[in-house]
Amino acid sequence: MAAVYPTFTYGDDPAQWTTPGDAVDLLRERVHTRRAELWQELERQAGAPHMLGRRFSALDLYVTVMTHWRPGPSWFSAMCPALTAVAREAALEPNVARVLRRHFPPPTE
Repeated sequence: MAAVYPTFTYGDDPAQWTTPGDAVDLLRERVHTRRAELWQELERQAGAPHMLGRRFSALDLYVTVMTHWRPGPSWFSAMCPALTAVAREAALEPNVARVLRRHFPPPTE
C-alpha cells in the first residue's frame, strides 16, 4: 500500500518533477496508469470483510480514505469491488463514519 501514496506526489504536480511540455502530460499519464496497476494488485490481495480477512486493521482505514481520492469512488466500484467492499465495511464503524462525513460529505443535489 505504501507504493500508492507517492503516485499522488508525482501525479498531482508533474511539472515539478520533469521538464515543461509534453513530458508533463506523459508523466501524469504514466503515474495514473501505475496507480491503477497498484490498486489492482491490492484488489487481488484484499480479504473479506477486511483487508486482512476477519481482522480490522489500519489497512482498512487507509483503503477507506483512499477510495475517496483519485481515481474516485465510481472507478473503485467498477474496477476494485473487493476494495470497495472493504471500505464500505470499515465505514460501518461509527467513528470511521463520522470522519468520512466530516471530510467527504455526500454531494448535494
